[in-house]
Amino acid sequence: MECKKAVSCIHEYLDGLLDRSAQATLDQHLRTCANCRRLFKQLEMMEQRIRMLKHVDTPDLTDRIMNSLPAPLKSRKAINWLKRHPALTAAVIFIVVMFSSLAALWNTDDQLVISTAEFDKIQVVGNRVIVPAGETIQGDLVVENGEVVVEGRVMGNLVVIDGTYTASTANIAGRITTVNQLFDWLWYKIAGLFGTV
Repeated sequence: MECKKAVSCIHEYLDGLLDRSAQATLDQHLRTCANCRRLFKQLEMMEQRIRMLKHVDTPDLTDRIMNSLPAPLKSRKAINWLKRHPALTAAVIFIVVMFSSLAALWNTDDQLVISTAEFDKIQVVGNRVIVPAGETIQGDLVVENGEVVVEGRVMGNLVVIDGTYTASTANIAGRITTVNQLFDWLWYKIAGLFGTV
């Protein structure tokens, strides 16, 4: 047997994997080769020393190792969550975009806007819209960003958006609607699309 083969057999023998015929051949080689015999003795002593070491049980070792690891990046958690829930992510993005665009439309400016079919029967002074005494507006009157004073009559609905009104209910034939909040304004715009205002 050659020394290279003998070294391989020594390791198999110490691991308990060597069959009887190979073990007999190794014994024959160890009787004749001093170098392999010295290596066998060294490995055998090392294995005995390792067996003599006591097994030390450290129950908190796993916890200590896990605590010493750096914390995962929070942005990664968010990105992974977004990747796992694409439909929900798309819905949230849609809602955020819709509400931000609606909020941008809601308070775009403070310009006075008047909607009526009979402009010649009203007076405008600054941001004040006046229906003078003796005048009758046939239809709805919608005023945005202004103050409405009804001294005459409105034979329809009065809608005041982001403003105030002064009127006797006897002077207005329809409903009086004030819109001063984002959701009221949104409802007014949606209802206006379907013609229910």
